[in-house]
Amino acid sequence: KLLLITCLTASLTIQAQPTNGLVGFFPFSGNANDQSGNSYNGTVNGASLTTDRKGTSNNAYQFNGTSNYILYGSSFDYPERTVSIWFYCTQTSSSAISTVYSSDNKDLVNGMTAIYLKKINNVNKLIFNASDIIDTTDITLNAWHHAMLTVTSDSATMYLDGSSIGTKSISTQYHSMDVSTKATSGTTRALSNGFFEGKIDNLRVYNRVLNATELNELYVLGLKEIRRPGSVRVFPNPASDMLTIQPGGIPAAESHTIEISNSLSQVVYSTALTEQSLQINLSALGSKGLYFATLKDQSGHIIDIQKIILQ
Repeated sequence: KLLLITCLTASLTIQAQPTNGLVGFFPFSGNANDQSGNSYNGTVNGASLTTDRKGTSNNAYQFNGTSNYILYGSSFDYPERTVSIWFYCTQTSSSAISTVYSSDNKDLVNGMTAIYLKKINNVNKLIFNASDIIDTTDITLNAWHHAMLTVTSDSATMYLDGSSIGTKSISTQYHSMDVSTKATSGTTRALSNGFFEGKIDNLRVYNRVLNATELNELYVLGLKEIRRPGSVRVFPNPASDMLTIQPGGIPAAESHTIEISNSLSQVVYSTALTEQSLQINLSALGSKGLYFATLKDQSGHIIDIQKIILQ
């Protein structure tokens, strides 16, 4: 029985990254080349290769916050687009932004796209900018984070660490006046300000809006690459009624929580972790389909996530 449970758990793998509409993929594995097949290779100015989210050498880029940047081979300025990027910021400023990603082609009509950080009222903020809309959310420094931004002609949706922080309507396709029409990381398209201090890894750009399931898969794929000790076990999987969750030996006294969300990233079940083997009646979840079990620590940071199939 134990072998069967182990096999069921091991067989539940996360699919590879979505490839439909992928126009730029920069894993930063030894260089800033585009692995999407479109050859939009990046030009590195001063940034140096460093360890990535898994601790692997030469698999991410380090930026010094004063002069380093990467200039990509395209503006990635499409009528619809999805941007996915991992970053580790070590310093913000109240007087200037720190650019994780920025794109625009002032000669096109699709508006600008940007993800950056700034200290506002002494709080570190992640800021999303799409055409004339801006949204912010609190962010912790010295930790890896995943940001996604989906943009259409009339709205934009922002995501941080797998969760949506909101959707806003676009009323004007605002364009910047920066000189460069190419996308950048580490600085604005002016190539002279908005410098980022920290690490950036795994940029993906799509010429379409990924659906909710694809966005979940993209985040889970990256999260599993940086899994820490104490991984969650879920069984049986697939399941039809009762599900057992074992949080990998993490002390219940640490006030961890288990959340179950559906494929739309909506939390449908949440409970405090008070024991090492938790049983959940899946009939309370409602419809059959794909779900995700997420283990969070007392600060709300995600430790692990597992896919669940309710049949």
